[in-house]
Amino acid sequence: MKKIFYLISFNLLISLSVFAQLKDGDIAPNWTLTDLNGNVHTLYNYLDEGKFVIIDFSATWCGPCWGYHSGGAMKTFYNNYGPNGTDEAMVFFIEGDVATTLANLNGTGNTQGNWVQNTPYPIIDLTSNTVASAYKIGYFPTVYIVYPNRSIYEVGPAPFSGLRSSFESMPRQATEETEIKLMNVEGTTLFCTENAALGVRFQNYGLEPLEAATFTVVENGEIIATKEWTGNLAKYGFATVTFDENFEIEDGMNVEIRAEAPGQEIFELSQLSDITLYTDPELQAGRRIKIEILATENGASTKWELKTGTGGIQLKGEDLENNKLYTYTVFLSVGQCYQLNVYSESGEGLGNGGYYKILDRDDNTLLSVDDFTFKSTANFMGSTTTSTELISSVSSFVISPNPVSAELNIQLESIRKDDYNIQILSGLGQVMYSRQLDRNESNSFSLNIPADNLQPGVYYITVTNGSESMSRKFVKL
Repeated sequence: MKKIFYLISFNLLISLSVFAQLKDGDIAPNWTLTDLNGNVHTLYNYLDEGKFVIIDFSATWCGPCWGYHSGGAMKTFYNNYGPNGTDEAMVFFIEGDVATTLANLNGTGNTQGNWVQNTPYPIIDLTSNTVASAYKIGYFPTVYIVYPNRSIYEVGPAPFSGLRSSFESMPRQATEETEIKLMNVEGTTLFCTENAALGVRFQNYGLEPLEAATFTVVENGEIIATKEWTGNLAKYGFATVTFDENFEIEDGMNVEIRAEAPGQEIFELSQLSDITLYTDPELQAGRRIKIEILATENGASTKWELKTGTGGIQLKGEDLENNKLYTYTVFLSVGQCYQLNVYSESGEGLGNGGYYKILDRDDNTLLSVDDFTFKSTANFMGSTTTSTELISSVSSFVISPNPVSAELNIQLESIRKDDYNIQILSGLGQVMYSRQLDRNESNSFSLNIPADNLQPGVYYITVTNGSESMSRKFVKL
């Protein structure tokens, strides 16, 4: 069966402003909220008690949300494992639309039914977007599970059996006095220079506070970078260290990151391996490219991926049809490094006459590869020609306030009916927000973008109309 999977985070309807969903394994942000009965709940308090927590973010007007709620999976789970059951878990219903009223929850007005009736677990009605933004809620229902080690996973509207399975597969809790869990590489593994600055996110998986640790980057058994960390990290607390010394890398270098601490018991993830560093991009690819892939043979054993410099996969596919040309249009972030990997599990490439290409916006071929066996890799970067001046179709572009703490306002005036794509990029080039603005009659756009979930630092707003682009810098406090 043909399977093509793709994700282009910036092709969105104008009615939807989305921050990427929390990734499985991320740390769940803490919150303290009051339910409809006036009881105050703090997420981390339940996690510190060793409890498994389920959070259903829904809206009263949402049909699928009502279907899941009235199906009773969470109610059954709560009755079995909640305070009146084994007391090993907690369940929360969080109404994520701040416009919702208590009347809506009780079955009156813009609602699918009475959400309060016969619901034994706490219901929380959000009065601000702070928590929904922190949890990057892009659609309803979004159902998360949170383990005591604070790791979060999206389970969708899972039946009771699925919730029970997630509960039964709960990772072990902290048992040793001192233990470190390396979680993931923080930052980038694909560079546009020959110098690298890696970071790693780690968690104190010990019972006692972690006060000191040594982190190393190792290549072929040789330590090439070291970072001493000191602090006071409580159980299940997390932090990031950066190997801020610049060390030269060779394209394709494979390294490990290791952690040591006094009295440490080795955790299965206290070493991250198979981290491949790339540099020296082969080409400047511009702001908009096309990727063409043609497998004349071996399509069923072919898969490919377009990776960003921060390690995320922006586009991917597998199990191609033979003799079918696949074409994808991709918008690149300014100054961001990218990598296109094409794999042939058969070891025979794409077949006689098969190829993959990268083309610019005018269909000029930037790179063409037609001969490889198991794997072919192309490194490139988005054009650095984005201007801070106004692009030709824009008469005014204002962002405020700057610096920003809670909400960023964007005002854009156009002199003709163009479509615009707006992105917020981190200093590392990671896409934090994206929205497509379709042409309208007034040629005037006003956006209010929540900034609560952005970490303090420098960010860039880029605007493109397909052929031109511009950028503005702002600071998040």
